[in-house]
Amino acid sequence: MEQNKMIIFGLVIGVILILALFYGSNMGQAWMSLGRTTPVTTPKTQFAQIALCGLNASQAEYTTNKYNYKGNGYTVEVVLIPDNANPATAKFKVNGETTDLLAVGQSYKLTDGVTIDVRAISQGIPVISKGNIDYVGFCLT
Repeated sequence: MEQNKMIIFGLVIGVILILALFYGSNMGQAWMSLGRTTPVTTPKTQFAQIALCGLNASQAEYTTNKYNYKGNGYTVEVVLIPDNANPATAKFKVNGETTDLLAVGQSYKLTDGVTIDVRAISQGIPVISKGNIDYVGFCLT
């Protein structure tokens, strides 16, 4: 019985983390105590911010993904999420253009006029067989 409770608890935590990563934010709360998370906003304004976001995504550090926004292709690489930075920051390379280190709430305007906005940064999220992974939630507008 105790083992079943632990399995259900683990599944619930997994679903919470997946939903938080899907929405590119932590819904204004710290993600349990699994790692250091920089809060984004309050739940009251969270859904309005998501609605204003043109393209909402989350990515792990050192990963590259391709997105289509307003008919244009964007290759987004999360170059760096420095450990122990206060506040937490992330650096991107978008279509070859490298941003500054950006904290939650900061943005960088690309040469084509599109802006990348940082919505959430989570550090030290444990992933089975991969160790701790850093993630950033961002938005293209």
